[in-house]
Amino acid sequence: MINVRLTYPPQDLVSLFSESERKFYLYYSEFVSSELSETGVQDFLHFVIEKEEISLSEIEDIRVMRYPFEDSEAKREHANRPPRFEGVVYFSQYVQSAKTIDIYPPRFNSEHIRNMAAKQVWNDEEMRFYLFCYEPVRTLVHEILCIKYRENGDTVKELSQKYMTDFEIKTKGKVKYSNRPSFLLPHGKGWDQEVQKNKRRAQSSGCY
Repeated sequence: MINVRLTYPPQDLVSLFSESERKFYLYYSEFVSSELSETGVQDFLHFVIEKEEISLSEIEDIRVMRYPFEDSEAKREHANRPPRFEGVVYFSQYVQSAKTIDIYPPRFNSEHIRNMAAKQVWNDEEMRFYLFCYEPVRTLVHEILCIKYRENGDTVKELSQKYMTDFEIKTKGKVKYSNRPSFLLPHGKGWDQEVQKNKRRAQSSGCY
């Protein structure tokens, strides 16, 4: 199993986000981390790695970042990977020295966050599949393939599409989601208590 862990950014980056955005991203990243740890997703990632004959030692960690990546130049670089949902672009990078893949949540504006809460996307099975499972996995597959085909973008694109088509067929409708109560919504009851509880848990596990 590839280790999946949540990672907090420096405090100066956290300060760039409003309180409601911070609360939103805390749970968004937790959803993603949970899905990437699922057995079915892990089996698929191992399948891609073995199929492409990439050594598992090249990927020791998947680090799910709590907040979006803020470098505009890097975001433009990743814009050529169109997302399944408009505006949903995960940024990622392979850190060779640390043998890790870092994956950052999409950057949503405040209006988008309010709309997602109003539509209760957390309770929409199809939206949850694509937002928290399909798109993060697609991003990881891209980075995994880049380890082997870094100088051949066309091959990475072709193989990514092939693997993700297979993943979607075999996985959609079969992913088991954690039952998240109403405090997931930005102003839901119990939100602050849950944020503090998860923060303490992350600190005690060394992920803060």
